[in-house]
Amino acid sequence: MFQVDDIIVYETFGVSRICEIIEKEGKLYYVIKPLNRKITVRTPVGNSKVVMRRIMTEREARHLISSLAEIEPLWVEDNKKRTQIYYEILRRGNCFDICRIIKALKSKNAERLRQKRNIPISDKNLLDRAERLLLEEISCVLKMTMEEVREHFAKYLLKH
Repeated sequence: MFQVDDIIVYETFGVSRICEIIEKEGKLYYVIKPLNRKITVRTPVGNSKVVMRRIMTEREARHLISSLAEIEPLWVEDNKKRTQIYYEILRRGNCFDICRIIKALKSKNAERLRQKRNIPISDKNLLDRAERLLLEEISCVLKMTMEEVREHFAKYLLKH
């Protein structure tokens, strides 16, 4: 169970804070405030339909960054299957799997641009969402701005 003021990753909203735990009709609820949004979410404590996890540690964030070169991209050729698989990975929030998505989409999009082909809007949206979720978490953990983390990632990926 999370405690008030815990920083977590809430599946669709990313890095969030547990603002309070309330009881309503005999059931406990987390009151969650995503850090970069102007909304508040309530979800039952123990809700297995929603993915919530503790934010990564500084050590885990640094390990993830140092491991970028070894992380294999995850490319799914079929557009519909790719979208389904990627959204499920984003919902679960595993940072290594999100890196696999980012690497695959960046590589494929660069290839498409070289061929003067359009990037599907679904791929663009997936890449934007994956980067936002991952970079937001890392920026919170390492106390850097999103742009600093984005630049750090770009430099690291270019070297490898």
